[in-house]
Amino acid sequence: MNTYKIKDICHLEKGKQIDTTLLNDNNPYKYINGGIKESGYYTSYNTEGEAVLVSEGGASCGYVNYINEKFWCGCHCYKLTECKFLPKYIYYALKGNQESLMDLRTGAAMPNIKKSTFLNMELKLSDDILIQEMVVNELDKIQHTIELKKQQLSSLDDLVKSRFIEMFGEINDNPNNYPIVTIDNVCHKVTDGKHGGCQKQEDSGYYYVGAREIFDGEIHYDTAPQITYTDFAKDYKRCNIEVGDLVIVNTGATIGKSAIAKSLLTDHTLLQKSVALYKVNKEIINVLFLQYCYMTHPSLYLVEGAAAQPNLLISTIKKTKIYLPPIELQNEFAEFVKLTDKSKFVYRSNLSIFYEIFLRFRHPP
Repeated sequence: MNTYKIKDICHLEKGKQIDTTLLNDNNPYKYINGGIKESGYYTSYNTEGEAVLVSEGGASCGYVNYINEKFWCGCHCYKLTECKFLPKYIYYALKGNQESLMDLRTGAAMPNIKKSTFLNMELKLSDDILIQEMVVNELDKIQHTIELKKQQLSSLDDLVKSRFIEMFGEINDNPNNYPIVTIDNVCHKVTDGKHGGCQKQEDSGYYYVGAREIFDGEIHYDTAPQITYTDFAKDYKRCNIEVGDLVIVNTGATIGKSAIAKSLLTDHTLLQKSVALYKVNKEIINVLFLQYCYMTHPSLYLVEGAAAQPNLLISTIKKTKIYLPPIELQNEFAEFVKLTDKSKFVYRSNLSIFYEIFLRFRHPP
């Protein structure tokens, strides 16, 4: 195993912007522009298959992707070309060093990775082509298993969403003629996080949580920067997240992702501007019911005519209309969610095991 800088093993270039009005699901080629998934389909391609990509900026900044077929690479991606190692071997090496890659990010509101910084990132790689092939083959198997586990989790999510619609119907139709209320009517507080950055302080115990930390229905602290107590205390009173509160990403590519605060770290958490905080009135609305209102009805958080960086204003959130079934029915649905969450916990535990194997195996001993 030897240590190489990115600039020593490949050429780094950014993709090209297109007229996104030409995107159509009937077009043959994926348009990849820095997000976790394709942004649509385009009429032509500018990249052959077996390509390693790293998202250059935005909420998914630092995400590593591998595209096996021809596609169009957009301007928010770094594309690794002329690779001196197997491209997929480099992909797995970057995936295995995702934390180090994330540390290269700069900027809070709109993070990005500078090309010069990325070019100097170091990876430990084997020059032996047989070892490269062996690593790729084994990690392909593990990744396939991981994808199957993710599909099982997705099926459980679909089951809960179906149960929600079965019990309450679509919000726009309101077949049961439930009272219509605004979010402001059912919450004691609706606000967003701190506007502006904070001074980082390693091991302070105070966390600055943004959009990238909210996924899979959880708040993840492993990527959240730790900040000074002074910066935490300045804004915590205004956006004082507590256990049981709902948070929803209100800005960027992952808008609509949500979680209910559960961690012991909650009262040491300061939210970033990209996250909206909902403190519900528990006497009239169950927080799980409200969360699934959003999860089953994306129209509640999608911003019409949004540019590359959609932003759902707090004033708009407060005026958002939902139906309000009897609290007893909401609680019944919440119990169903909790039962399903037990199955999700098992799947996620298995998924974590495979991820650990994935990370351990990324470089052979």
